[in-house]
Amino acid sequence: MVVIVVGNMLVCIAIATEKALKTVQNWFIASLAISDFLVGLVIMPFSLAKELMGYWIFGTVWCDIHSALDVLLCTASINNLCLISLDRYWSVTQAVEYLKKRTATRAVFMICFVWALSALISLPPLLGWKKRERPEDYPSCSLRAMMWGCQIKGKETRQKKTRQASEVTNDPPKDKSTTTTTCTSFSNPSPPDRRRDTDIFR
Repeated sequence: MVVIVVGNMLVCIAIATEKALKTVQNWFIASLAISDFLVGLVIMPFSLAKELMGYWIFGTVWCDIHSALDVLLCTASINNLCLISLDRYWSVTQAVEYLKKRTATRAVFMICFVWALSALISLPPLLGWKKRERPEDYPSCSLRAMMWGCQIKGKETRQKKTRQASEVTNDPPKDKSTTTTTCTSFSNPSPPDRRRDTDIFR
C-alpha cells in the first residue's frame, strides 16, 4: 500500500511540476495514477483490516460507500488503461490526423467520460440495487455484482429453446417452476429408493 500510494503520488507530482511532462498524452497517465493512488489510500487499508480480522467493523454505511468506491476506482483504473492503449494505437496508425485532433479539450472530455462511465457502474449499489445480506454472527461486507445483460440474454435464450421444443413436440411450454425443480433435482439428487433396488435383486 505504501509503494502504491507513494509511487503514484510521485507520478502526479512529476507531471504537475515538470514542464517537459505537461503534455496532453501524459494527462491520461495522470488520470490512471490518481485512480491507483486512491485505491491504495482509500480501498486497500479497509480491505486489509477486514482480511486480518475476519469481519467488517466499520458499519453498514461505510460498507456501501467502500464497495461503491472500490468498483469506481478499479473500473476507472481499467478504463484509463484502455484509454492509454487507444491513445497509443491512434498515435501510431493515424499519426498526423490524430495528433491534430488530440487537443486539450478533447483529452479532458475523454478523461471525464472514463470517470463518468466508471461512476455509472458503481452507483447502483448505493441506490439500493444490491442483494441484502443474510444476518450473521459477525458483520460482513461483500461486493455483489449484478449482470443484467447476461441475465436478460440467458432468459431470452431459454424462452426461445422452450418455444422450439414445444413446437416440435406439440406440448405446452414448461413454466419456470418446473424448470427450476428439474435443475434442483440434478444438483441435489435424492437418495436412491431401497425398495426399487430390492425388487430388482428379487
